[in-house]
Amino acid sequence: IRFKPDAEEIDFYKDIKERGAKVILFHRSNRIRQYVQGVLRKQRNLALVKLDVHAAVESIQNSYNRIIWIKHQMEKHGIPLLPISFETCTSDVGMCLRTIERFTGVEHSDAVLEHLRTPPVMEHRPKDIVSNYLDLEIELRLKGLGRYIEEEKKAEKTLQP
Repeated sequence: IRFKPDAEEIDFYKDIKERGAKVILFHRSNRIRQYVQGVLRKQRNLALVKLDVHAAVESIQNSYNRIIWIKHQMEKHGIPLLPISFETCTSDVGMCLRTIERFTGVEHSDAVLEHLRTPPVMEHRPKDIVSNYLDLEIELRLKGLGRYIEEEKKAEKTLQP
């Protein structure tokens, strides 16, 4: 990696490994919800949304591919990696923190838990606010990405209809 044209080139992976660093990869397992949240942030009102299904599926596929690529790069370079999902951390903050503490070798402290809050989560089910949700579901299944529909169904159980 070269940060400036005249700067010395840095081997990012070698640098991480030499420092003895570990990588924590936070990601979303519910990519449908993540995509819809991004679309809603661009809108001013919470009216019914019609998605560009092709763009949505491409974005969901690309985010999955990035996670796979990062995992592969860390493994290839022998860098310890802990993939952990946003959904895991929001459903059980204490368990998430303990997992990270074990991975990093940091001693557990209940005092840290007292300062943590559960991050906000989307209050609406995507299928209730996306007018062409069925089209999205069909396209995801056709692309072999049906696992994200199942993740969304799990998340739906935590919300009131």
